[in-house]
Amino acid sequence: KLSEGPQEFELLDEAYHNLDPLADCTVLATCKVDEGPQPVAWIRRFGKGRVAVDALGHDARSINTPGHRQLIAAQLEWLKGTDDA
Repeated sequence: KLSEGPQEFELLDEAYHNLDPLADCTVLATCKVDEGPQPVAWIRRFGKGRVAVDALGHDARSINTPGHRQLIAAQLEWLKGTDDA
C-alpha cells in the first residue's frame, strides 16, 4: 500500500531536474536540490489503467537503498489495484 511506503529516505542517485508531472498525478517522492524540491516518483490513473513513474534507480546503490525498495514495493502494490489511493 502507498501508506506503507517510506516517509523519508536518503540515497545517492542522479536527479532529473524540472520534471513536470501532469496535474492529475499524485507525487510520491521529491528530492532536495538547489532550485527546490523536484518530483522523482508519482502515480496516476489513465482511463481504467494505472501508471507509476520512478525516475530514481540509476545504479545498484539506489535500488538497494531500503527506502527506495519500499517506495517501489508500494508502487507495485498500487499498480496491482489493491490500494484505492
